[in-house]
Amino acid sequence: ELLDKSFDHIFFTGSTQVGRIIMEAASKHLTPVTLELGGKSPCLVDKSANLDVAARRIAWGKFMNCGQTCVAPDYILVEKSIQNTLYQKIQEVLKEFYGKDIKKSEDYGRIVSERHLERLVSMAQAEGYNIQENEVAKEERFLAPIILSDCTWNSPIMKEEIFGPILPMIPVDNLEDSLAQLKKLDPPLAFYYFGKNAELENRIMTELRFGGGCINDTVMHLVNSNLSFGGVKESGIGRYHGKKSFEAFTYEKCIVKKGFFPDLPLRYPPLKDRIKFIRLIFG
Repeated sequence: ELLDKSFDHIFFTGSTQVGRIIMEAASKHLTPVTLELGGKSPCLVDKSANLDVAARRIAWGKFMNCGQTCVAPDYILVEKSIQNTLYQKIQEVLKEFYGKDIKKSEDYGRIVSERHLERLVSMAQAEGYNIQENEVAKEERFLAPIILSDCTWNSPIMKEEIFGPILPMIPVDNLEDSLAQLKKLDPPLAFYYFGKNAELENRIMTELRFGGGCINDTVMHLVNSNLSFGGVKESGIGRYHGKKSFEAFTYEKCIVKKGFFPDLPLRYPPLKDRIKFIRLIFG
């Protein structure tokens, strides 16, 4: 019913699917929109990265609010030679963060609905992951962190945004070779790179389209009020945060005010007399 009304501006945070519905409804009234959507935000980790720090920052960014944030790292692209090491380090970090029994941790969240929990469980099972009894509790909407190693671009879990505590890892021989594949995907809301490879970092920043992101960190670009926040195409339309929030909800009314003198005749017809004058002056 709200979408049937005429508003000055519509701001929406949520899924791309609902964003399309809102934009279509807004078009009937020519209402401007700001859409903060989401998508599959990649996290690239190369062998030059400090894996201890990377593991902590990736786990923190991924599993806060049980993975239910629009800027959570959706999957990891990692150089094959360090995949197992990074996997183990993230597992160790999760124990540091949430203890051996994550279900009892006061710092670990719950899934927003039973329907969403069932969706996440199905995603993990589609990858062949056997969920243990202590990893899920439907009555509490609890789902423990799940890290999936040795995934591929064609894995079922790569078909849609996860929005939950499941983290796929895709091992690759060369991260730079993966940029061509990333260019084919919808632009994500966020992008994260861990490493010290200046050339690769520059290529990511200049060749790939994404809303925003971090180098050697996750999520922190979201909390900096000096940086605008928003997506590109499927991951969002418009920008906000800080000054950009003011601009998002404001329109510029541009005015020219002049006196009555002088009133130069050069702009008035007949134009042929003006052309003669211009030729006389400028040859």
